[in-house]
Order: sequence, then C-alpha cells, then structure tokens
Amino acid sequence: MHNLNPILLRELRGRLRTPRSYWLLCGALLLVTTISMLLYSADYASMDGQSSFNGTSGHTVFLALVFTALIAVNVIAPMMAAGSIAGERERQTFDLILLTQMRPIDIVLGKVAATMAYCLLFVTALTPLMAITFLIGGVDIGELAIQYIIIMSSALLYTCIGVYWSTRTQTAITATGYAFATILSMLLVLPILVLVLPTLLPAIFAENTNTWMHIMLAIHPYASIIFTQESLRTASIWSEAYIINGSTFVGPAMWLLTMAVSWFWSCTAVVLSIRRLTPDSGKGTS
Repeated sequence: MHNLNPILLRELRGRLRTPRSYWLLCGALLLVTTISMLLYSADYASMDGQSSFNGTSGHTVFLALVFTALIAVNVIAPMMAAGSIAGERERQTFDLILLTQMRPIDIVLGKVAATMAYCLLFVTALTPLMAITFLIGGVDIGELAIQYIIIMSSALLYTCIGVYWSTRTQTAITATGYAFATILSMLLVLPILVLVLPTLLPAIFAENTNTWMHIMLAIHPYASIIFTQESLRTASIWSEAYIINGSTFVGPAMWLLTMAVSWFWSCTAVVLSIRRLTPDSGKGTS
C-alpha cells in the first residue's frame, strides 16, 4: 500500500467514505436495473405471458444493461474527474499538494486512477445484473468482455478529458461544464458528419463510406457497440471488412479501434494536463 500513488490513496479514502459516493453508486445501479426490468417486462407482456427465456429476450435485456451502464459511466467519469484539481483550487489545498514536491505526472495519474477505480467499482457491481442475461440466453462471455472493454475505454477517455479541463479552470463547476460540452460535441457532431460528408463530398466519401464511418465513429462508444453487434452476428470478433477506393481489405474490429483511439486521446489529454501543471508551462499552477 505504501508504494501506491499518495494522491490515489487520498482520493479513494476520502471519496469512498462520503455518502455522495454511496448514493451515486446506488442510484446508477437502480437506474440500470429499472430500465432493464421495464424492457424485460414489456417483452414478456408482448408474448401474452408466455415464457420469454430465449435468445432475443436475453440479448435485448443485455443491450439495455450495456447502454444504460455506458450512459451512467459517461456521466460519472467526467463529473468526478472535472472537480479533481479544480476542486483542490477551490478548497485552497492545491498549493499544499505542490509543497509535497510530487511530480505533475503523479498528480494527474493519481486523479485519473481514482476516478477510474470508482468506475470499475460500478462496473463490478453491475456484473451480477449482467449475469442474469446468461440465464435468459442469447449472450456469451466473449460478448460481455467486449462490451466491458468499450465501457471502460470510454470511461478512461472521458475521465482524462475531465482532468484536463480541471487543470485549465479555477472552479469545479466550470471544469464540469467544459468537460460535458466537449463530450457532447463528440457524441453529437461525429454522427452528423458521417451522414453529411458523403452528401457534401461524394467524390471523396462515396466509395469510402464504410471505412470513414468506422474511423470517425471509433471514438463514439454507442456507435461502437452497434457496429460490434453487427460483427458478432457474422461471427467476426477480431476483424472487419473495410473499403478504400473500391477495394476491400480486412482490418481490426470496431471495438479494437475504439479501444486504440480512446487510449490515444486519453494519453494526449494526460500529457496536456501534465504540461498544465508543470511550472515551466507558465500558468499551469496558477
């Protein structure tokens, strides 16, 4: 325990002892459970009360759990991360952290790891609910693992975005606003571009729609889940067909692209955050 990042230990001890963390976790789990039960009840009612223990019902409940869990994580991660450093400034404790002579990289990674640990706690608490879909049928362990990878990759990216804005602002509310604005822009603008670009630039995107769609939406977790479901129907887990200039070639599956792109931009956000906290970067510690 003594070899762990001191920031991580401090964040975990302080965060997990607060009623807010407990009720936030319970509320997120309750939301996921309620939506999934409503969908299953609707499916059961549509079959006139007959047994609906089949692959279709199980898969419907599973996707409801995945999408709802993804929404919860996408809200929890930036909300907690955005106040990590800006909140220290508000409480006037950030200067005390600097007096410990900890390196900026240790501060940033500690804040990121603390938020990711809480997201991992939520996903772990969600596992028993996910296991119910195995009893209903239509889901295998490989599909569950892939969806967990997409959820946690998304959580990592949005956590790093939150920490980055936390290093640039003086208040947690401002950092949270910028973080959610950035995330919503990614989630809303990218699908619009995918729909509009082939119409505006048909000479460039007409034959490459498949490839550009995958590349541009690789950072979009909801689109990644949809594309992954289509790949799983064709038993293609690790690879997928891409079209470039009319030629088809085999490339990595969508969920692998999502993981790689999310990690790349997460590392970029971490590097920028470290530069903001480095004294030589000017206003980083102001």
